[in-house]
Amino acid sequence: MFLLNVYRFFQLCCQVFLALSKLLNFFDEFDVLTHDVLVVLLVDQVLLLEALLESLMRLLQVLFLVYEFAADVLIDLRLLRALTFTVRFQLLHSLSQILWLIDVLDDLIDS
Repeated sequence: MFLLNVYRFFQLCCQVFLALSKLLNFFDEFDVLTHDVLVVLLVDQVLLLEALLESLMRLLQVLFLVYEFAADVLIDLRLLRALTFTVRFQLLHSLSQILWLIDVLDDLIDS
């Protein structure tokens, strides 16, 4: 009888040990799974942040190009305005010289 009780106790201990080992195995698998999920989420956040920063960099580059283009056009317009002013001034000066020459020639003809 004593041996039967020892045998049952040993069987019960083996069953408890197997249940505990299964529970420990489950927790190990759960830990690995949660670790994998955390790593994936962290990598996703890093990739999302990197994509966001790249988009911001592209936007800043485009804005800089727009600013540079506008500044270039503004400089070209100022140069064009100065050139047209110079051409107008030369035209008016030439016209006044032509009118003066016509006046002098008219005076010569009248006298």
